[in-house]
Amino acid sequence: MNANATASVVSRINATATVVAQNPDPYTPPNGTLALYNQLNTNSVANWDDSAGANGACQYKDGAYHASTLKQNFFLYCTAFNTNFSNFAFEVQLSVIQGDCGGIIFRSNAPRFYFFRICQYGSYALYKYVSNSGSTSTTLRQGSSSAINTGPGQSNRVAVLANDSTISLYVNSQRIDSLTETSYSQGEIGVVASDTGSTVTEVAYSNVKVWAL
Repeated sequence: MNANATASVVSRINATATVVAQNPDPYTPPNGTLALYNQLNTNSVANWDDSAGANGACQYKDGAYHASTLKQNFFLYCTAFNTNFSNFAFEVQLSVIQGDCGGIIFRSNAPRFYFFRICQYGSYALYKYVSNSGSTSTTLRQGSSSAINTGPGQSNRVAVLANDSTISLYVNSQRIDSLTETSYSQGEIGVVASDTGSTVTEVAYSNVKVWAL
């Protein structure tokens, strides 16, 4: 682990020597060091947002961490407040329980962040946000991929490798896209529920892993 992880993250890491040995970095072997490991069944690591409001919720239930939005064409992100990573690989398991899309945010200093989204229909996109309004966001990449398991309730393992200005996107261990982008260099991580027309979208998350480079 290096200075890419804050002291607050370091104090909460439950990555014992056994866990570290069992979870080598699959994205930049053997360079990454396991900096965060959380099954996301309790709020014991990284201080994930645990709140609800009129537009949606970030909450633990049924043994997982759920992000949900109650508004059509709206997205809600749930942040791990005690994180701050610069160069890293970030992986999480997600399942769209109902609705449209899930994904991850990274290098976040809200409201500025990157958002990697996958939808249950097989599409993906990477956005750069400069505010909480989608009208001011920039689409950096978009497309479809056969690596995405489609349909409601299907499990997908999504990951991003951010190393200096190079960003690579992964789904189920397959790299689906990459680009050079220099706007944001470090920040928090988080997960997302993104609705594109279904009114209600709920996504369950588990098994967060971050390897610091």
